[in-house]
Amino acid sequence: MAEYRFETLHSVLRDLMEEKQFSIRRLSRESGVDHATISRILNGKRKANVRHLQQLSEGLGTDVLPLMQAAGYIEETDEKRTNELQSVFEKIQYMLSLTDGYEKGFTEKELQQEIIIYEEQSLTDEGKRTILERFQEKIAKIEGQGPYIQQLHSMFTRFMNRKGSAKELGLIGAALLYFVITKDLMPDFLFPVGFMDDALVVQVVMKRLDNKEFG
Repeated sequence: MAEYRFETLHSVLRDLMEEKQFSIRRLSRESGVDHATISRILNGKRKANVRHLQQLSEGLGTDVLPLMQAAGYIEETDEKRTNELQSVFEKIQYMLSLTDGYEKGFTEKELQQEIIIYEEQSLTDEGKRTILERFQEKIAKIEGQGPYIQQLHSMFTRFMNRKGSAKELGLIGAALLYFVITKDLMPDFLFPVGFMDDALVVQVVMKRLDNKEFG
């Protein structure tokens, strides 16, 4: 994950609070985050995690993505990469539009948020255990259904052998955890569309690892 940016997050949060005329206690009531926690986050005495940012954005009535970018969880993407990914997302949206009985959308913003959440979870004992216990079962379920399978095998071996920095392993773990958890952005029963978001997560993570965009 990228370096945490307290000062930038502080500035963005303060601007939003002033715009809404929110005190810390008012933001606490609206977001459900304890006022003492908000105070420590603003003072740089506590790191805001993804859940904090989600709750604060809801309380402020704003999008969570700017808060994630301000905190350093998501880096700005260059225009070329954005255009490449947008093309993929447009194709997925089109295929979903042809799928009967499925009306939920699928956006890059949602995918980025999921990756950040899974980065944190994958480095916990529970996250590591989930990957270890479910990976082979999920691979067996879809064996031969995508060119990204070999990349997942390589990621799994690297993650289990702890080959890489904490930031690299967190990113790799995010892709693996997203892959093994069945409750993702697109259900697997929407074959073949249901596995496309898994493949896209792998693509995004591999690109970030290759371009050293994770730190």
